[in-house]
Amino acid sequence: MLQPSSFFSLLFLLAAAAALGGDYSREDFPADFVFGSGTSAYQYEGAAFEDGRTPSIWDTFAHSGHTGGATGDVACDGYHKYKEDTGLMVDTHLEAFRFSISWSRLIPNGRGPINPKGLEYYNNLINELIDHGIQPHVTLHHIDLPQALDDEYGGWLSRKIVKDFVVYADTCFREFGDRVLHWTTINEANIFSVGGYDEGVIAPGHCSRPVRNNCSKGNSSIEPYIVGHNILLAHSAVAELYKKKYKSTQNGFLGLNIYSFWFIPYTNSTEDVIATQRAIDFYIGWMVDPLIYGDYPDIVKKNAGKRIPSFTKYESKQIKGSVDFLGVNHYTTLYVKDNPSALQMDNRDFDSDIAVELKRSAVKLGFLLDEYAIMPWGLYGVLEYLKQAYGNPPIYVHENGQMTRRNGTLYDKSRVEYLHAYIGGMLDAIRNGSNTRGYFAWTFLDCLELLDGYNSSFGIYYVDLDDKNLTRYPKLSAHWYSHFLKGKSASSNAITQVGKNTFVPQTEEESKETIMLVFEEKAITTSNIKGRDKLRLRLRTAAIIAEKIFRLTLFLVQEPPLIKLVDPLIYGDYPNIVKKNAGKRIPAFTEYESKQIKGSVDFLGVNHYRTLYVKDDPSALQMDNRDFDSDIAVEIKGAIVLERAYGLAGQVTRRNGTLYDKSRVEYLHAYIGGMLDAIRNGSNTRGYFSWTFLDCLELLDGYNTSFGLYYVDLDDKNLTRYPKLSAHWYSHFLKGKSTSSNAITLVEKNTFIPQAA
Repeated sequence: MLQPSSFFSLLFLLAAAAALGGDYSREDFPADFVFGSGTSAYQYEGAAFEDGRTPSIWDTFAHSGHTGGATGDVACDGYHKYKEDTGLMVDTHLEAFRFSISWSRLIPNGRGPINPKGLEYYNNLINELIDHGIQPHVTLHHIDLPQALDDEYGGWLSRKIVKDFVVYADTCFREFGDRVLHWTTINEANIFSVGGYDEGVIAPGHCSRPVRNNCSKGNSSIEPYIVGHNILLAHSAVAELYKKKYKSTQNGFLGLNIYSFWFIPYTNSTEDVIATQRAIDFYIGWMVDPLIYGDYPDIVKKNAGKRIPSFTKYESKQIKGSVDFLGVNHYTTLYVKDNPSALQMDNRDFDSDIAVELKRSAVKLGFLLDEYAIMPWGLYGVLEYLKQAYGNPPIYVHENGQMTRRNGTLYDKSRVEYLHAYIGGMLDAIRNGSNTRGYFAWTFLDCLELLDGYNSSFGIYYVDLDDKNLTRYPKLSAHWYSHFLKGKSASSNAITQVGKNTFVPQTEEESKETIMLVFEEKAITTSNIKGRDKLRLRLRTAAIIAEKIFRLTLFLVQEPPLIKLVDPLIYGDYPNIVKKNAGKRIPAFTEYESKQIKGSVDFLGVNHYRTLYVKDDPSALQMDNRDFDSDIAVEIKGAIVLERAYGLAGQVTRRNGTLYDKSRVEYLHAYIGGMLDAIRNGSNTRGYFSWTFLDCLELLDGYNTSFGLYYVDLDDKNLTRYPKLSAHWYSHFLKGKSTSSNAITLVEKNTFIPQAA
């Protein structure tokens, strides 16, 4: 019987093995699957004071000096430029566009008469999308409650919000429901409640001491739970309205959206494993359990106590089953460490109720300051968990994308790599049975960002804020996404081809940057459940996953052919399956030999480069003349390199004279980090040797391939050595410096000086 602690380690291994698979194309997804991109009203529309719109709580929050004073007063001016932007969507081959309706534009005071100009705008936007074959996916509330309602009765802190939200939703269904089939009531219901009413980092900015500092209003201990409760009541009331009044004629679908980190135990200790489930129950179960099972998770009710409201029997019945789909926003993965001392605090809030430490640093997590670490098994993990824990509901990945600094560059290769990896991870989840129906890259345009104003960038299109016309320019990611949506391969080679054949810089700054890149390239080359029983659910889930992963990893972990030599060293004999399948062809050890071999090592040396997929092939055992490979009786499915998890100890490239081996730096960074995680989890690993120091003769490919940190000029009689970027990065790391992607950039800018002509 599997222990509950097996759940996360098994899921992580399965995700790591699956979510970084090979190439794919648009045709690999179900026919009714949709790909799109998205934005939200306050981040996109601008025109904050035009045509009758009144302020929302986000207006007030932004104008109070948060996010460096950045506001959505103008934003990307989508209010005036929606036709132009729809044209860009057509160019990108988007199949769907996700946006939100500004409540304070449509009904300026939160209740009362409709603003005709607001109604006209949203009708025009929806019609424009449909006329161009693009599905509208509409969110009713995206952090922008009308300020008038917040002033009148506290907004989401009062149950009065339920009635007003239902009337607002009724207006939207009546006016737009003949053309809109996909409705989301609330965006990031969990993070809006915590960020806005506990941490005070998003609108309306409520928090309180001693839990938080610099607070002017709020109560961090109780407000997030009250707001979350009222959100669920409002959502379920809207769902009931839609079902009774519109479903039979409009045939639409209604869901609720949550922000979903994925969580991994910091160590394999029982405490950290239990803490990880607790984090999931608070961040995911807090909102999803009521929607599926009618009540909060037991641990949430226990730790929050009287501070979290209870559902009446009627409310529980109304909420249960009130979604046609779940919307998921996922960006990154966190490590979870148990922190029981948090429960001893006199004034607890949502975070201390979870009683964990969330590891977010670059060293501990791979969570980067300016970019997200690429960990697609996180999205795979979220989708797999929702499938197993909640009966596989329909899922839309509403937001997923890479953060970069806004610096004017159109060459956003890291965003392409991120999208490529996460879409691949999602595809693996779908192949494993996840009922995921759509994917929306966040975001379509570089507009106002929630926590960082205009300093960070998520868009696949760049918006020139210094140009009064706010001109849009496609980034490399826009070209890649379009390339993929046309049905082309989404391989890494495709990224290169898009870059070479499609991506043309369109700004003066970008042209200069590209010229510099070309110059540098020439310069540095020598040639060009709830069910009231969580434990049973976890055990059942772990068992299902274990059954699948066991078949995948038996060969690789338990008795792999190349590690069969280890069994004699530790136990004195070969694995039973090896002896059985090889039969008389494998010699037997005498008793003396077995005793002599057992324990004859002080350490094991491991050379690791790649990971393989394994498919059972029992027919191989029927061959008349078997060899080592046929004795294993499997098909090896390609050398699937786990590029950003646990894979190469040395990165192979073609020998072409280049010193700019950034891919090798990225591999070293990722795999040294993976090794560190294993050490933190108890592995007795004592050292690491990068292969190889110099570009020399390689075993299978002579001088055609390169593994070295130093380039050796074979055309020079002196065989002169030149340090590559990887040599500088490794030196930077060994001096005790940070190994983040920022560090890679710093090494590039400050240390890496090409020395070969």
